[in-house]
Amino acid sequence: MKNLLIIILVALLVGGLYVTNPGEKEFVNYITNDIEQNKDGTGLEKMLESLFSRPIAKFLSNHTEINDYQLFSVYRMEIGSYKRTYLGVFDTFFEIKRSEE
Repeated sequence: MKNLLIIILVALLVGGLYVTNPGEKEFVNYITNDIEQNKDGTGLEKMLESLFSRPIAKFLSNHTEINDYQLFSVYRMEIGSYKRTYLGVFDTFFEIKRSEE
């Protein structure tokens, strides 16, 4: 009985991971929100970032390598020396590596 409960819990966890694995659209939304919430810069810079956040995010997502492992995804963004790696899991993203050489 205890083994059956463990199997059911693991199956629910795996099913939850599979269903909540975020896609490219969610990644663009995440990057857009990240750009818009940038607290640095002057008022003009913030206004321009807000105005152009969606096109910038789309540009960044076009330069992103996506590895979909069905239960989670890894997003590697590289533009020149600007490099970021994100883990997408449970409908959210976590920055796991940052490099600006």
